[in-house]
Amino acid sequence: MSKCIFCMSEFDKNELTTEHIFPEAIGGNLTIDSVCKNCNSFLGSNIDSLLVNFPTIQIKREEYSLSGKKGKIPYFFSGVFELVEENRKTRIANGQKLKLILLPKTEENTISFDASEINEMFPALNKKLKRNGYSQLTKEQYGELIKEGNFKNNEVKLEMEERKTLTKEIHKQIIVNLYDPEIAVMKIVYELSYLYLGKKYLYDETAIKFRNIFNEINDNKDIEKASLIYKYKIRSEVGLKPSNNFFEYLDENYHFAFFFVSETGICCTIRIFKSIYASIVISENPEEYELNPRNFFLININKKPFYQLPLVKVIGKNTSGIEF
Repeated sequence: MSKCIFCMSEFDKNELTTEHIFPEAIGGNLTIDSVCKNCNSFLGSNIDSLLVNFPTIQIKREEYSLSGKKGKIPYFFSGVFELVEENRKTRIANGQKLKLILLPKTEENTISFDASEINEMFPALNKKLKRNGYSQLTKEQYGELIKEGNFKNNEVKLEMEERKTLTKEIHKQIIVNLYDPEIAVMKIVYELSYLYLGKKYLYDETAIKFRNIFNEINDNKDIEKASLIYKYKIRSEVGLKPSNNFFEYLDENYHFAFFFVSETGICCTIRIFKSIYASIVISENPEEYELNPRNFFLININKKPFYQLPLVKVIGKNTSGIEF
């Protein structure tokens, strides 16, 4: 029998699944076979998603064409935006070539829409009519609208407008919560620590705190992430910029993590692309472990093999200069 490292239940070895330590959606290729099916599913939907859908990570996934489990590549700049100076909304459609589409505009009893999108506007126009309390168009009425350029009944007037030269400036509000990726990074660090320190780590006080956090999220998906970090007194720093430039010479298409001992205990520092940086205390009892000198993990997002190296082989060298 083998334990799942999250729920700590025992399973036959063939019942445990392959878990990507760094999510597959960001190019992770380092795996462990110590997670049960239910926990694996929970981690992907509720923990890894906090990282792979984070705005700065989505931009990098688009740049490197990294798809998720459904095979879709995120396009960060798709969606609905405010057009500056025109008091109008526009939708940018998904795809490698961004397509700007003016959304229908309502003024009194008139709805106008972008004539250049006439073939794609039927569902959106009926949605707009329904939202404003008007009867929806039949296909015959929509055909008349296309033919005549306008349509009027007792409720509302519809008219097509020619595409104008749009302002180059668009606005969209993006709310960033750093506690979301922090939780996801804790999952990565927990699994890496198990891989690096062995089964003994599962019973470390800090490891138990990590599992308690994941269990509470499993019990309540909407729980405030920040409250959990403070509740369990996890010592961590997560940011969008590095606290120092020690390893910034390493190529961006590599994620890395390394372990070291400080006055607070065993720490793990991690970089994901050049977008998320974190340093987390993973144990306050370094004397309990024999630390492997191969303490640096280097993950190539292009699905090449991961590398576990001594830190001294990496210091001062760019990725092409490291002896693997």
